[in-house]
Amino acid sequence: MAHKAVLVASLSLLSACASPAVGQAPATATPVPRGLAIPPGGGDKLIFCSAPEISATIKIDPPSAGSSRFSMGTGELAPRSSNSGVHRTADEIIYFVRGTGSAQIGEETVAVEPGTTLFIPEGVRHSFTNSSDEPMEFVWVFAPAGFEAGFRTRGIPAGTDCPSSG
Repeated sequence: MAHKAVLVASLSLLSACASPAVGQAPATATPVPRGLAIPPGGGDKLIFCSAPEISATIKIDPPSAGSSRFSMGTGELAPRSSNSGVHRTADEIIYFVRGTGSAQIGEETVAVEPGTTLFIPEGVRHSFTNSSDEPMEFVWVFAPAGFEAGFRTRGIPAGTDCPSSG
């Protein structure tokens, strides 16, 4: 009988915590992890007025999937252009889908072609160059999530005109 009382009390507590009462906001704004399917062409495509040679599409991030363990998206680098950076709070994986060129991770330079994968630990300067006449397409993953939030801060939705500076 005592086990039944504990079970009933536990179930009551779980149901009380599972969702807010009707008309009440949840106690926390932290998203709940959930499964997610992104259709082809889906996600938030962003362009960067200060770096028009590169674009990013955020496919999975904490607001969309509810998990802060990683974020994932795609990128495109214009023909005959480069991109560089360093991430102070996340590791990054880049998988190249289209285009050819080179990448530098720290002091090491490697050839890049479709199927090349890079692992870039946090704090390591890196760059990649598209030496082809077609856009270089790649998939990126950040762990933990968070770096992609800067894309939202610096970027504007694709199809939007950059504000004029003058």
